[in-house]
Amino acid sequence: MASAERSPKLFDYFAGAILTNGLGTMAIYLATFEPFFQYLLIPLWCLAAAVSTYLVCMRATKDHLLTGVKAAVVSIALGVVMVPTMQGLEISSLILIFVCFLVGSVIGAYYALREQLKRKKQAAIPPSTVEP
Repeated sequence: MASAERSPKLFDYFAGAILTNGLGTMAIYLATFEPFFQYLLIPLWCLAAAVSTYLVCMRATKDHLLTGVKAAVVSIALGVVMVPTMQGLEISSLILIFVCFLVGSVIGAYYALREQLKRKKQAAIPPSTVEP
């Protein structure tokens, strides 16, 4: 019996965008207080996007890459509108953040697809019988 196809709702995309921007803003604030974190901004932005996109893509049963790209676009759009730190940035920084969100979203979508395939494979394998 085939399971029904699912896709994330608009609410899921906005929840992922809020999580991405929250983690990304925390990385920016860490970089302002401790100069060491300036070198970690790009990996932290990618990680923030990967985590939130992973959670959004776990709601989907197909088109994980497209779901990841949509999550990245919603994240950057919501960030520019709602996060005051991003409103004061120049366009080159916004493009860098968008690229980081896009790369992180693709990574998160990949891991979500991998996890779902692993679960499906484990469900298809019948439990082994224990012999006395």
